[in-house]
Amino acid sequence: MKKGLLIQPPQWIPTAPHLAVPLLAGILRQKGLAADAADLSVRFYDWFLSADHLKAAAGKIEEIAADETYGVSAPELPAAETARLRRSAVLDFLKDGSFNADVFAAQAEGAVKVLRDGTAFYDPARLFDPKEKLSYTLRTASLPYYPARLAFDTYYGNGIYGYTWEALRAQAERPGDNLFYGFLKMQADRIADEAYAWIGISVTDLSQLLAAVTLGRLIKKASPKTPVLFGGNYLTQIRTDIEACPEFFDFCCDAVSFGDGERVFPLLVQRCLSGLSFEGVPETAFLKDGRVCVGVPDPVGFDIDATAFPCFDGYDFSLYLAPEPVFPVQLSKGCYWGKCAFCDYFNGEPCFYAKSVSRAADELQYCTEACGARAFFIVDEALPPAYLSALADEILRRKLKLCFYAFARLEDSFTPEVLSKLRTAGALLLMWGYEAASPRVMRLLNKGIDPENRLSVLRRAADAGIWNNGLFIIGSPTETADEAYATLDVIKKNLSLFHSVTLANFNLTRNAAMMHAPEKYGVGAVRQSAFLKKLDDASEGMSVTERLRLRAEFDRALTGLRRGRPWTTVYSDFDHLLLYLARYGRSVTDSIRLPDRRTQ
Repeated sequence: MKKGLLIQPPQWIPTAPHLAVPLLAGILRQKGLAADAADLSVRFYDWFLSADHLKAAAGKIEEIAADETYGVSAPELPAAETARLRRSAVLDFLKDGSFNADVFAAQAEGAVKVLRDGTAFYDPARLFDPKEKLSYTLRTASLPYYPARLAFDTYYGNGIYGYTWEALRAQAERPGDNLFYGFLKMQADRIADEAYAWIGISVTDLSQLLAAVTLGRLIKKASPKTPVLFGGNYLTQIRTDIEACPEFFDFCCDAVSFGDGERVFPLLVQRCLSGLSFEGVPETAFLKDGRVCVGVPDPVGFDIDATAFPCFDGYDFSLYLAPEPVFPVQLSKGCYWGKCAFCDYFNGEPCFYAKSVSRAADELQYCTEACGARAFFIVDEALPPAYLSALADEILRRKLKLCFYAFARLEDSFTPEVLSKLRTAGALLLMWGYEAASPRVMRLLNKGIDPENRLSVLRRAADAGIWNNGLFIIGSPTETADEAYATLDVIKKNLSLFHSVTLANFNLTRNAAMMHAPEKYGVGAVRQSAFLKKLDDASEGMSVTERLRLRAEFDRALTGLRRGRPWTTVYSDFDHLLLYLARYGRSVTDSIRLPDRRTQ
């Protein structure tokens, strides 16, 4: 049987698998279509943090420092300016003379071992220093590609190039300015040797876009007759740019699937295997006679209860930077509220539909029995309190031994009884969208919850033994600095209810609901860049600079108030936090103190 390959490209957080590829692998297997699955993101981190690569990166740093003509012959402005800034950053890094390549590589190797070790990981005195060392390692090993940088939780692109198609294409063919190129070239050559019938690449976030374009290009060069298929939520968000760019298809892929891939992607695979064109495949863009054609919306949709379980066959869980993976599961599509003015998650999700409670429990049970999973991240935007209550009943009835974390809305339907039952069923951590203290701002954001009841819901959850993580947005359109400080005051006065917080600056995206009536929300002049869903805005209220300043100030303030606690602010560390909560419980985890405060 002819076989394809599904790929999760870099960059994704390396603590656990992303759901997209295992889900598609399960669906294809259900339909009798053979496919291997590869998490190239975690393999990339494993390679990037290897001693051989780190020593090579150190060598490049020294070469750049020694070459006084570095970048002089760069072909045009982005490359020349990049080279100038890169050498300046390298010289600044080396100026104190303390850098030692061998020590650098050895420290990283030791840090990786701690994160993967089932004993060392659960010793706070041994865990957090290695985590800081890895942040330093990633930043330092990225210097040969400065100003691009790899972090634990994201990839920061080269802002001098930007994210236009011309910029993506240029970087995809310049190994010296592409942090992913060397690794992806090795992978593309290996993939070509395997002679797959088709290749599928999932692009769910901006942090993966350059790597996906680069990998698609390299595969098309190494194996020009192999169809390369793209899909994923991020590409759906920027579909108008892709539909307007025939060169995208000539360069790196043969077709792009928009929206839900559960039904459409198997159709694409079948067309590849039969040698037929992509014409007529719903919500799929492809090139015909030099013009981008797009299939009409899918009139059939799919039965969410009939969707296959995710398939993790071929995944090497020992590569993840955690002693055990936290398995992702998705129990619904869309959002049951779906009206938040700042949100774009509904884009490409036509409505809200959830798996039946029994089907959701079947999936959790399957993952525990077939994959050995005990920890889960429910990735849904939010699930109704009644649904979660019924799911908890089913988990308890089946006596499933598991724990999980999930997003939740601060609704009064989260009664003490519901929350207590959820905690007993394994809900150790809930991420609550508090957003802002100001009732005026909350009305503008259209969250659909009563601002006056939010602390009551948090108090009930805390009383039930659940770890509350508050999610906050700083600098929504028209929000004043005084209103933002009021949000900080709420956190300060309720530290017993906010066990940790996540602070985010407001980011306007092209598909946000407020973009349909920008004047209503105080959204000012907007500048849009192709292939980038985030917009540059000059909205009423605080400037971008002020938003950034306040977020940094708030972070410092909270760190000072909860000195020594490792999880005062949480950004990419939820998997590790869940594992600690599962091992030690909330009280012990919250009592952990470190000699020097470290923010993850």
